[in-house]
Formats: sequence, structure tokens, C-alpha cells
Amino acid sequence: MKHGFSMTPNLHTRLHLRHGATALATLLFVAFGLQFPAALMAAPPDSAAAKERYDKADQELNAAWAAAKTQFSEERMKEIATVQRQWVGYRDIQADAAQEKAGGKTKSSAWYEKAASLSLDRAAWLQRAVKNEGEPVTGVWIDGQGGTLEVVEKNGQLYFDLNTVRGPGYDLGVIAGTASWNAPLGWFSDKGRDPEKKDESNLAFIYKDLYLQLVSANAEHYHGRRAYLDGRYFKVASLDPETQSLVVKAGQTGKSQAVPD
Repeated sequence: MKHGFSMTPNLHTRLHLRHGATALATLLFVAFGLQFPAALMAAPPDSAAAKERYDKADQELNAAWAAAKTQFSEERMKEIATVQRQWVGYRDIQADAAQEKAGGKTKSSAWYEKAASLSLDRAAWLQRAVKNEGEPVTGVWIDGQGGTLEVVEKNGQLYFDLNTVRGPGYDLGVIAGTASWNAPLGWFSDKGRDPEKKDESNLAFIYKDLYLQLVSANAEHYHGRRAYLDGRYFKVASLDPETQSLVVKAGQTGKSQAVPD
């Protein structure tokens, strides 16, 4: 995708694979700045059809980007460009993870299919922004600094699964729960959830057009010293029905998908 900017390297984040499972291999690649050798990146012949689908999806995304530039102010486009840089990194990490899961070191149909799916989803996001249709809250949101938030909005409730990886020591933060939702505001309290936890923790979700603002209170119980939960989270993908069910379950039980059974 050609938008006149390069992908930022600030992507030492725990990100989800399909169905919300933690991509350990991907995290290690991102955390330590490792890159796949350029010599291994050429597409083999059997991935040609998938690459063609990816190229078409990328063209659709470029068309949506061009339409956005004709509708929005320069200041607005700078905001969208910031969000888009984060999305490009998210797309590549997810596609690399899909490739690792499929096996092999060469870009294959697994990489291109995942990248194509995310690109089409992103084009739809831009098209909604241009038409000012509003953005569904349900989806995957990242803050570009190690925070990943999966959210399902349903019947006045906001089911969420939040994970953060921050700081030089890769401190972790994990919390899942159900917040009351009265757009554009959500409120979560863990009062009474754990009989042994005396202090109440809170999370506020504030929807502000392009992003979800998270503000925590007394939430140190859920994260390491540097793995704060607060931040601006930008939407990067939708959630398929099966993953939505997993997020709802995590929200209802208070047990994140990142926590092993």
C-alpha cells in the first residue's frame, strides 16, 4: 500500500492470531526486531492466485485512501495517516504469523490470503469514514505501543479482552471483563468479582470517532510496573463470529484468552 509513509518499528506488542490466541513466535520477532531474510520473501508459483487477490485488495484500499483524501482536511488526513501506519504494522505481523503457522519461510498463499482479508476489511473501514457512517465498536483495537484490545458491543454491554506488553522488560498487563455501555461511554468495575481483592478497579471507555480512549483507576492489580492499560486504541480489524464468542466468554468470566486454561 503506497501512502507516502513508511511503517514505524514501534510494534513490540502482543497481538492476536485468529480466534484470539497469542502468537508467541510473532511476539518474539517483533520484540527483538527480527526480520525475515529478503532472499526468502519471493512468492512461489503456487501462491500466484493468492497474491493476485492480495494485489486487488490493496488496489481497493488505495482507492479508498484516494477517496478519503478528497473528502477530509489536511489535518484530518494526518490523523488517519497515523492510524494507518499502525494498521500497516498490524497487517504485516498478522500475515507473518499466518505464514509461520502454515509452515515454511517463503511467502505463500497463507500470507497473501491473510493480508488480502485485512486489506479488504481496512478498505471498508475507510469507506465508512468517508461516508461518515460511524464505526462499529466491535473489533480489534491497538494503541501502537504494545496494547491490544478486543471488544464486542452487545445489548448495552461492552465485553472486552485487553492485553499489554510494554517497557524494556516487556511487562505484561491482562484484564477481561464486561463494561456497561451507553455510547459513547463505557464503565467497568471489578467490585465484588474477587472476594480476596479489597480495592475496586475501574476502566472507562470513551469512543472518540477514530479511537477508543481508555482511562483506568486503581488498576495496578492487572498489570506490571510499566504495562499500563491507559491509551488511545485505534481499530485495525473486525472480529469474526467465532472470535466474538470467545471475547464475550472472556468478558463474562473475567478470564482473558491470553491466560492458559
